[in-house]
Amino acid sequence: MSLLKKLAETGRRYGGDGAYAPAGHGSASFKKDGTLYIKYADTQLSELTEYGFIAMDAERLAKIAETEYADMDAQLADIRAAVLPLQRSGMPSTECVLHSMFPQNYVLHLHPALVNGMVCGEGGKKLAGELFPQAAWAPFALPGSELAKAVKAALSAFENVPDTLFLQNQGVVVAADSVEELDEVVSKVMQTLKDMCIVNKAHSIV
Repeated sequence: MSLLKKLAETGRRYGGDGAYAPAGHGSASFKKDGTLYIKYADTQLSELTEYGFIAMDAERLAKIAETEYADMDAQLADIRAAVLPLQRSGMPSTECVLHSMFPQNYVLHLHPALVNGMVCGEGGKKLAGELFPQAAWAPFALPGSELAKAVKAALSAFENVPDTLFLQNQGVVVAADSVEELDEVVSKVMQTLKDMCIVNKAHSIV
């Protein structure tokens, strides 16, 4: 089985489960030999196949991540220029720059209800820091250079890029060097939040 096919199957599994990806939303990517393969913008995670990825120049994306743009149009022009030749027409996910910031081979962005309850709630950053001390947190930012700047700052606070990044109001990004490890990171995040809910429920009953 090809690596992209394996990632596509993983994407569909999460994308088709409303507990992880309401309405099938989310994004997935894979890096190899200087190329970033990321989901097309017009493809739902729940419908992802091995042909639903667009190939991009990872080095160019890294430069985009380091550039401050006056407007979104300028960044989009550079994103289009980072698309490798012979791809079908269409735009890559606008999160391609975010995905390029992770050195891990695989990156997955999900919006689990449990996670959203934390990242969209008051005191979410504090709670995330208590439950996930090795995870990064990025404050809410609009897609584009603003989000890239926020994510860069969040990740640079760590000596090694963490495998989990919480985005205020925008879910969680997990990264790993294999699909199996992706599942482990997602499972750890979800189980930690489930355990917290069980403890809080027990305390409220008492």
